[in-house]
Amino acid sequence: MQVLRVARFGASRVGQLSTKAPAFTRLTPRYPRQFSTRSAVLNNKNMFNTNTEQPKQEKNQSGANELESDEPEPQSQKKNRKRFVFLGLCALMPIISGYLGTWQVRRLQWKVDKIADCENRLLQDPLPLPNHITEDQDVLEKEFEYRKVVVTGTLLHDEEFLVGPRMKDSVEGYFLVTPLDRSKTGGSKLLIKRGWISKDMADQKKRDPLALPKGEVSLVCLLRPVPKKNTFTPDSPTSPDVRIYNFMDIPTMAKFTDSQNVYLEEELNMRIGGHEWVTESHMMKHGVPIGKLPKVDLRNTHLQYIATWYGVCLFTTVMLVIMWRKGRMSTLDKKVAYSRKYVT
Repeated sequence: MQVLRVARFGASRVGQLSTKAPAFTRLTPRYPRQFSTRSAVLNNKNMFNTNTEQPKQEKNQSGANELESDEPEPQSQKKNRKRFVFLGLCALMPIISGYLGTWQVRRLQWKVDKIADCENRLLQDPLPLPNHITEDQDVLEKEFEYRKVVVTGTLLHDEEFLVGPRMKDSVEGYFLVTPLDRSKTGGSKLLIKRGWISKDMADQKKRDPLALPKGEVSLVCLLRPVPKKNTFTPDSPTSPDVRIYNFMDIPTMAKFTDSQNVYLEEELNMRIGGHEWVTESHMMKHGVPIGKLPKVDLRNTHLQYIATWYGVCLFTTVMLVIMWRKGRMSTLDKKVAYSRKYVT
């Protein structure tokens, strides 16, 4: 009777009874395959499996996409454009620094030749200065810089200028500039930089009478180009009554004293007025201006600039090659580098 009930209620009832009483399931008759309870159960299981495998497969696919997204993707076109622009700007650095280094080589050769010419002029005998000379600074610098000349006239101490303060051997002082009147010989008035005096001797009353020679004198001087004003140098006084300047403003001094715009430096003279001075400290003590030693003091720093610019050129070239080789890495090399860096 139990077997007939199983046949009558179908496969679902048989499944329930089989779990509760497995002994009776062995007595069930063999139905055709399409009507068997086992086939029905398997079909139901497969039906549910097909519904669950698809989202599982999609989940696995999305997980794979997430893993792939973690890998370094190729740079976009915009990033490539920025990279090439950056490399182009970096490529200009070796070119510019190399050009500046080559330019400094030429400047070094020019400065060496100029110093040699000036030293040759120092070896020549002093040249009598004509009554009127050109004020073209380019001509004076090219043809007569550091040329010894002899000027004769009367020093106008009442119109002297003080330029400073300037330090000498840790002592504060001024450069003394005095006009030289050459009207007796028909010559123009000139400005003579006589030398350095200490601050204590700025007042003429404190100086030795030999420091203020009177009458006609002959001085050996060096022709120099007019100094140019620095950008950060304060402006010169606008009043002729002010006699202290911050820098050697020859054009302004020449304007106030009706002199030529020419710059002359008196050579160091240890014998003034028939008196021979033993040391510079002796001259400093008596307020006698200490003139310039006859030597070329042109600055020559082009060799340091050459080393600097060529060093920058070499360094930027090496950095550019490294960046270029790094940018040309294949995708596989980038993945390997990425995995070594982030994947344990």
